Amino acid sequence: MKKAFPLLQEAISLNPTSPFPFRLLGEMYLREEKWLLAEKMLIKSINTAPSKITYYNLGIAYYKLGQFKKAASYFLKSSDDSDYSFYGYVVCLIKDERKSEAKKQMKAFRRDAPNFVGEIEVAELYVELHCYKEAVTWYENGWNDYFKDPHWISGFMYALFQMNDMPRAQKLLQSLIMEKKQNIKDAKEDKDESWSEDDRKEYIKDELKHLKEFENMMKNVASLSHPELEFTPSFQTTCYLFGCPRHHHPEY
Repeated sequence: MKKAFPLLQEAISLNPTSPFPFRLLGEMYLREEKWLLAEKMLIKSINTAPSKITYYNLGIAYYKLGQFKKAASYFLKSSDDSDYSFYGYVVCLIKDERKSEAKKQMKAFRRDAPNFVGEIEVAELYVELHCYKEAVTWYENGWNDYFKDPHWISGFMYALFQMNDMPRAQKLLQSLIMEKKQNIKDAKEDKDESWSEDDRKEYIKDELKHLKEFENMMKNVASLSHPELEFTPSFQTTCYLFGCPRHHHPEY
């Protein structure tokens, strides 16, 4: 990748009329976490020829720079109905302390949207907004479709505690503890040769780790802290081949 930097910089010095060199160099700067340099290249790309991917990537650069108002604007420009870009837009509204506006936008999330970001992600936004009733509803909507990761489970338990529904929290945690114990038991007894012994040991290790976390959660539900909202967007890319027949790119 280091060899690509001087080649792209040389191409850009020739004042190209195509956005491809700017986009590609901007993406490479994002990969290197050079946010200001990425911003500069992505803006040049947009000025040459706007695209949703470039809007999204510029949103990431501004988010990493802590410029949440600008990040929100570009995530919105890149978004489709209820997708991850729209999720990023709402995250930035919250980070920018525009929580009333964020609450209004939350109503736009639709589970039947083609690229719906997901129930748990929406639930976590509601927790961040201290809307615990709505958060519980969305957590329950996603309960059967998500891997039971302790991070989001702790958010669910926190929301239930804020709703004074300790019995529900304890019942769900007990079911998870029993499930993990059964998984560990089954893995130890499983004679299936389709997975290696190392894979089996790694699986049991992970299940034991989660079991311990859920047991600790059960003991300390009332003292769970407000979960931190995790938003770690990855930059998007696409084909930059001149004359590509598949993507209908013109020759340069």
